[in-house]
Amino acid sequence: MSWYEQRVFNPFILDRALDVPTVNEERARLLAEASGEILEIGLGTGLNLPCYPLSVTAITSVGPERSVHPYASRRAAARGLRIAHTPGDARRLPFDAARFDGIVCSFVLCTVPEPARVVRELARVLRPDGRLLFLEHVLADGGARRAFQRVLEAPLRPVLCGCEVTRDSERTITENGFVIQTIERHDLPGMAWLHRGVIRGVAVPRGAPGR
Repeated sequence: MSWYEQRVFNPFILDRALDVPTVNEERARLLAEASGEILEIGLGTGLNLPCYPLSVTAITSVGPERSVHPYASRRAAARGLRIAHTPGDARRLPFDAARFDGIVCSFVLCTVPEPARVVRELARVLRPDGRLLFLEHVLADGGARRAFQRVLEAPLRPVLCGCEVTRDSERTITENGFVIQTIERHDLPGMAWLHRGVIRGVAVPRGAPGR
């Protein structure tokens, strides 16, 4: 992780842009489904942590950081959550198969290299009766926003530390080991215009009994 991402982008640009009431309400809706042993990929500054239900007392996180970001540590302490952080690459998760009851993935698939490979790894470490909870900004259906997303993606990518505004994360999830149980697609006020179209939902491993 670069100095810019660690010291500038995460704590000042990303944290301030996404720590707004409308986005936090969306996180709370997503995380109301969380239970059991949870893996969160891309914990970052811990914006999800205050939104976990009280039934969740500990989570495992994995990401390129050597340790939990200080902002995330403070948010975890305020919420009373324990975090077990493992430095690692989401394309090669350092966990046994079928380890977790739930996986949380929010505003991550837009940035990770090889998102299809990442999603296949999530399917591998999720228990057959587990659930993937996802919240991602996605490519617009059409119109001016989609056109601007395509034009501005390349110049914005270095500034946004690899974030791509043209990814189709719903398709990535469904083509790499999951069946989507529920999904909502809408514009999320409070997000930047290019990133405002989001999907929020629950997916389960394909091929699990009864699914």
